[in-house]
Amino acid sequence: MSALPVLFGKGVVLGLSIAAPIGPMALLCLRTTLAHGLVPGLLGGLGVAAGDVFYASLAAFGLQAATALLTGQSLWLGVLGGLYLLWFGLGTMRQPLPTEAAATGGRRRGLATFVTTFLLTLANPPTIMIFAAMFASLGLIEAQAGTASAAAVIFGVLVGSAGWWVLFAVVVSRLRGQLQGPVFLWVNRISGAALAGFGAWALLRAGLAAAA
Repeated sequence: MSALPVLFGKGVVLGLSIAAPIGPMALLCLRTTLAHGLVPGLLGGLGVAAGDVFYASLAAFGLQAATALLTGQSLWLGVLGGLYLLWFGLGTMRQPLPTEAAATGGRRRGLATFVTTFLLTLANPPTIMIFAAMFASLGLIEAQAGTASAAAVIFGVLVGSAGWWVLFAVVVSRLRGQLQGPVFLWVNRISGAALAGFGAWALLRAGLAAAA
């Protein structure tokens, strides 16, 4: 039992290291928070954290059948995720300044934002391999030896990933009041172009994989 706090701490480090790099999910949550406020942006981040926990669970419990099934569908999942990011990014580039009514409506869309980011995170099955590799590098192979050990690591991943997204959403929402008018439009254009770029890259990668 004394090893469980150590495994939990390593899981926190793992969750932070997966969540912190800036990528399409961070840009999507940034745009959501700026346009609709703290709650939708926070729920978007928690959707990413839920996806991280899902893949961490597969890696920790050694669920080879589920891993093989998801990685076997990585081509189509990548295409769907890429198309969504491309569509969302292009739409973001053309998005006007948000009205108060739109911001209010955005708060009611929190659950939809959570589901969207969760599904987009699941649309990247190689994340399983990242978790497996990081488990090995952090000496977490023993997490597969028992349910309690695996659960400690997974809970640590949840705390680390969710903690990062809570901090991210709070910081962005604090800056929201300063990013208005032309500044907000430029944030839309830059983040939208980056999201569209991520989507195009995902489609290109899927095309190359299909042709190989």
